[in-house]
Amino acid sequence: MAETQNPRRTRIQLIYEGADISEDIAPYLLSFDYTDKSSGEADRIQITLEDRERLWRDPWFPDKGSRVSATIVTENWDKQDENLSLYCGAFEIDEIEISEVPMTVSVKAVSAPRSANIRDEEKNRNWEGYKLSGIAGDIAGDAGLSLEYLASKDPTYDTRNQVKQSDMAFLMRLCSDAGLALKVTDSKIVIFDEEEFESREAVLTIERGDSSVMSMNLRSKAAGTYKSATVSYNDAEADETFEGSAYDDTVENNGQTLQINQRVKSNAEAEELAKNRLREANRNEVAGSFNLMGNLSLVGGSNVKISGYGKFDGVYFIDSARHTVSGSGYVTSIDIIEGTSSKRGKRYVKGYYRNMP
Repeated sequence: MAETQNPRRTRIQLIYEGADISEDIAPYLLSFDYTDKSSGEADRIQITLEDRERLWRDPWFPDKGSRVSATIVTENWDKQDENLSLYCGAFEIDEIEISEVPMTVSVKAVSAPRSANIRDEEKNRNWEGYKLSGIAGDIAGDAGLSLEYLASKDPTYDTRNQVKQSDMAFLMRLCSDAGLALKVTDSKIVIFDEEEFESREAVLTIERGDSSVMSMNLRSKAAGTYKSATVSYNDAEADETFEGSAYDDTVENNGQTLQINQRVKSNAEAEELAKNRLREANRNEVAGSFNLMGNLSLVGGSNVKISGYGKFDGVYFIDSARHTVSGSGYVTSIDIIEGTSSKRGKRYVKGYYRNMP
């Protein structure tokens, strides 16, 4: 007699203000959506509930600013009797929406707490003799968050002025100039080097013809890409012009040069800024998206390998992962960009622009 196979199952565990409401919410849950961004944007969840009894719009109406944490749990998904989970993180409810017909309630929550004023409150501050990690640590502490600094480089600043900027906007600019990525997730600020992350092993190989692939697209574009970047800044106080450039030898020779006029203190700083700005401008040159059967290993900041797609084959960085659980099943959608470990790779030549090939 054949052994009975337990069916695949996905469930959502929700903790609201410290209380486990998973079983209470399950009969009403229509869909759960978790979006995990690698950087630049906060993670988000959306919980959509059936509300024919009008419970969620009055007695069970959630409070904005309340804390909720979520975990996706799969049972018998890849193997029999194997239970796996993906902890999505802690979030703050920032929007509740009701709809008719049908009668539903959507609860939306974000990983960057609005209550900490890290996103909205503009400040004027002067930072002298700080490392980037020190500035980030102070900002995280002011917001009631912890800091996870995962980059090997940690630039030191003689002085940096925060003028009518929110802490998040100011810190994002510093990270961008340094070639680093930033995200707020699970009550912490995470700063990391995408190039370092892109060199990690792929968590999954996606083969053409794989039954788990529901749909896909890959694209290579010329618009918006640059062959080179150059920084030139005239420091009137020092009576000196600082210059530096970078060159991307994987971009077709379209003659486009990214011109940057931003304050720098040395030629070396100018070269580093040119490299970081060029990489940022060209990061979406080769990109794509896949919709797959639910996969808990696919999260923002990890890598996948693509095979069987001709010149698109290589290793790609997951820029965004979206996990959706609904009555139709469990689906994972990923947006990917070509990484430094791909078949082509990104190779920059640093040096003054006049010396470039």
